[in-house]
Amino acid sequence: SSQNIARAAMRHVAQLKPCPWATVVMYDFEANAADIVAARVQGQSWNGPPVHFSLDAYGLADEIRAGTVRIENDTGHGSAPSALLAFVQAQGLRSYVGVPLLSHGEVIGSLNLGADRVGAFADEDVEIAREVADVVAVAMQRARLFERVRASGEQLQTLSRRLLETQEAERRHIARELHDEIGQALTAVKIN
Repeated sequence: SSQNIARAAMRHVAQLKPCPWATVVMYDFEANAADIVAARVQGQSWNGPPVHFSLDAYGLADEIRAGTVRIENDTGHGSAPSALLAFVQAQGLRSYVGVPLLSHGEVIGSLNLGADRVGAFADEDVEIAREVADVVAVAMQRARLFERVRASGEQLQTLSRRLLETQEAERRHIARELHDEIGQALTAVKIN
């Protein structure tokens, strides 16, 4: 599932770039919403259900949709105050990196890393996050497609079952009609 892939990515990132805070967020731009599908905080994986939130809450839908890497080397001196920056600061984080998960050029999510010290992410750390994000994006897209195919298969089975039930009901109805009509005709012949 998508959540299992995201959790595996969290473990992988923790090995490549230890940092106290990491999340994988999936976006639904039509609904202007997002889901945190995996998180790792202070070395502990979060294994709960996805946390749903509105993109309006952070006012970043356009920036996220643009698919740019977001880097904040010192959250105490952010370039522009935002709800996201306030959230990151509230978590005790001083550095933040958000790398988009891209599938066929479209943003489907993001890999986000945070650290409790200023300037925690060097260029090579951002490059590692990009490489992990690329692999995660492909895996997540495949998982989504597989889930859609499976759901379509289940829907097809349900429709096939309904079709068979409808055909069987129609056959029973025709059999009753024929039985009743033939019975009436035989009764009329017998009377005549």
